[in-house]
Amino acid sequence: MRERLVTMPTWALFLITTLAFLLPMIIAGFFGDLLTRAGLIFFVAFSLVFGAIMTLTLKRRFRRERRAVGDVPPAVENAAHKAVMRGPVPTDPEIRAATLKLAEHQLQMMIKWRPLVIIGFTIAAVATVASVIAASEAPWRLLVIACYVPLMLAQWYGPKKLRRRIQELAEPQGT
Repeated sequence: MRERLVTMPTWALFLITTLAFLLPMIIAGFFGDLLTRAGLIFFVAFSLVFGAIMTLTLKRRFRRERRAVGDVPPAVENAAHKAVMRGPVPTDPEIRAATLKLAEHQLQMMIKWRPLVIIGFTIAAVATVASVIAASEAPWRLLVIACYVPLMLAQWYGPKKLRRRIQELAEPQGT
């Protein structure tokens, strides 16, 4: 899947990220009686902005990761991405080196953005709870918090897991 996203034209990535945000908003709006003409216009406009931001962010991330692994064939880069967080440590020295570089890069980025992401998800979770309490309706909206929890946990435990993986990758082969 990742290989397709990386090689996808910008317009296609924009379409996917926009629709991925728009469709759940329309479904939630339908169940929350927010699917009026004005609500639909807002959903579409907000989704277009979200799609544009996500597309630019993803493209930048893909470029930075490509620079981090260096000048390697796409197959090596894809294997490195698969080996960063799970699976056996690669035995191929080229894949192993690319995986190590990519893991170090991901750790740097995670540490850099971690506080902001955790604060953002915490604010979003608190705002969701507050809006349900204030509106005294639609407690099903609390299910949105179920999306925040795994993302927050990934930010919390991700650096520890990456450090462990970097240590495994940095060990000499055959030990």
